[in-house]
Amino acid sequence: MNPDANAASAKSDRVRVKAMTPYDDILAFSRVVCLDNEAWVSACAPLDAQGQLVGAGDAYAQADQCIRNITQALAKVAFDASDIVRTRIYLRSFADLDAVARAHREVFAEIRPACAVVAVADLVRPDMLVYIEADARRIGSTQA
Repeated sequence: MNPDANAASAKSDRVRVKAMTPYDDILAFSRVVCLDNEAWVSACAPLDAQGQLVGAGDAYAQADQCIRNITQALAKVAFDASDIVRTRIYLRSFADLDAVARAHREVFAEIRPACAVVAVADLVRPDMLVYIEADARRIGSTQA
């Protein structure tokens, strides 16, 4: 593993990648925590690299951005989308499920991770329609 300059490690076997948002210090969390052959990605909001909302009012565009944020974060610890074994989708409304499912399906149709979809009462900002988080494991790291 060769994480970028934003990664910090508290233990030699654990790698953390900073979230690069105002909330990473407020909540004391990491975007990714990687240990051996597993990686956990915190829920990603539909924000671009400058912290701007992507796809105001468009659940598909927001879900697509969340997934891009997940795969970009995983790349920092040498994982990719094919390593994702589970996703969790948090929706402001189940009315957006079809659009969000389309974005998810475009990336995961062949990978088929385990997935949970939950409607929540609120998200950090009222203009956010979806958050997505993921767990990854390098294929072939254990035997079934």
